[in-house]
Amino acid sequence: MPSGVALPPTVAWPDLRASLSAAPAAECVAVVDQGGFVEHRYRGLDAAVSVLVNDEDHPPALRRGDVWSVDVWAARSTKA
Repeated sequence: MPSGVALPPTVAWPDLRASLSAAPAAECVAVVDQGGFVEHRYRGLDAAVSVLVNDEDHPPALRRGDVWSVDVWAARSTKA
C-alpha cells in the first residue's frame, strides 16, 4: 500500500490522508481514540499503516491535526 507514497519530513493529516486514500487497494479499517491522539489504521494489499494524529493543541511544537507518527509493516498473508 505505501509503495509510491512519497511524503515530506513534516505533513498535515489532510495531506497524508489524501495520499493514503489514493494508494491502490487502501482501506481505512479503524479510527481509535488514543487519549489526545487519534489513530487511523489503514490496510492494503502489501502493507498496513497506523497514523497517530494529534487531537489537542500544544503550541508551538504540535497543533491539532499534526501527524505525530506513522508506522508501516508488512500485511499478513491471508492465503492458506
